[in-house]
Amino acid sequence: MTTEQPRLRFSLSSLLIGMAFIAFVLAAFLRGNYLLGTGAAITYTLVALMLIALFARAIRETPVPKIRLVFLILFSIPVCVAFAFPMYINSDVQVFVDKQTEDRVARNELYAVFAEDPAFSELSISTTHLKIVNVEISGTVPNKTDLDRLQQIVFERCRFVEHCFVHWRVRVREDSKMYVARNDDAFVTE
Repeated sequence: MTTEQPRLRFSLSSLLIGMAFIAFVLAAFLRGNYLLGTGAAITYTLVALMLIALFARAIRETPVPKIRLVFLILFSIPVCVAFAFPMYINSDVQVFVDKQTEDRVARNELYAVFAEDPAFSELSISTTHLKIVNVEISGTVPNKTDLDRLQQIVFERCRFVEHCFVHWRVRVREDSKMYVARNDDAFVTE
């Protein structure tokens, strides 16, 4: 006596719809993260999941309620456009988008500088968005010469310093002192 194993039944259209939903959620996360950071990415993802849940609920009913689908489509289009291009809905959002871009540029440029020299391997970056983006460089360098050299490299090669305020809070291992400065001012001990 043979028993048949239950077969997993799915159609190609179900697979494509599932892939489209996954792409939609991924696109929402990436767009939110690119424009406004991780918090917005989570919000964008939650809204995308909500829209998917509403569509899934609507198409599971038999017969499919066409009025509900039309309403969902008419609701989803402006929501997606507003999330994809928030600066066209409210021009003040552009300020936040620009700050996020400056933050990303500052981090990328500084990580590139830190990667060039092992003396800078124990440094880290933190940012705060106030009226302008404030970048804090903190950590440890072997000696004061390395710290001065780092400051010179940052202000010669990094473009972000034109738009951001740079705070330095770096400990020099050689003399165990904490050096602080703002922008390209001279370092003082704390």
